[in-house]
Amino acid sequence: MKKNLLFIFLVLAYSLTGQQDVYLTVGAGQSQHYSFDHKSLERSGFTLNTVVSLKMGALVEWSKYSFVHPYTGIQYTMLGSLDKFGENYHVNPGTSYSFTHNYITIPIGFGIPVYKAFGADLSILNSFQLSNRSSEIIAAESRIWDVAIQPGVYVKILGWKASFTYYYGLRDVFGVGIKETTDLRFFNRAWHFNVSYKLKTFKK
Repeated sequence: MKKNLLFIFLVLAYSLTGQQDVYLTVGAGQSQHYSFDHKSLERSGFTLNTVVSLKMGALVEWSKYSFVHPYTGIQYTMLGSLDKFGENYHVNPGTSYSFTHNYITIPIGFGIPVYKAFGADLSILNSFQLSNRSSEIIAAESRIWDVAIQPGVYVKILGWKASFTYYYGLRDVFGVGIKETTDLRFFNRAWHFNVSYKLKTFKK
């Protein structure tokens, strides 16, 4: 076990030397809360609608080696959804409530070049809430911390990088949980189209 940990540490330490590329990145897409009761709630007149999602920040990528490019950084991420009641619903018919979460997000991940300029990446996102605008309907504030996994694909052309990513939240953002037979857990889900520009390259 100790030998395995030492090996992993040496590989990471070695990979973090060499060329480091600093990217400015922006992204836009759609966000929606996901609930396992979504279909039954929709049948009773309650729907979860997508809203515009945004993110922007900076990333540092270690790109010395061709087989894996680790990266990290910091960014602002805005997620949420629009919860709307149908016209014939027995509670608040025809009304909608917005849920918006503003996060500082720290990604830790790696990209894998697949063919020339094309590749795939995977990251773990730790998001810490700056503020939220929760609906009074559930009388709950969203949790301060969300964690997600984010797969994606990308293409690099000169100093530019375009990517498509999917935010798959792992925490119940409102923390209500399961009440009797009703699953009241809601998870952040979002897709983004991102554009990044290489600001500077550092070499050791």
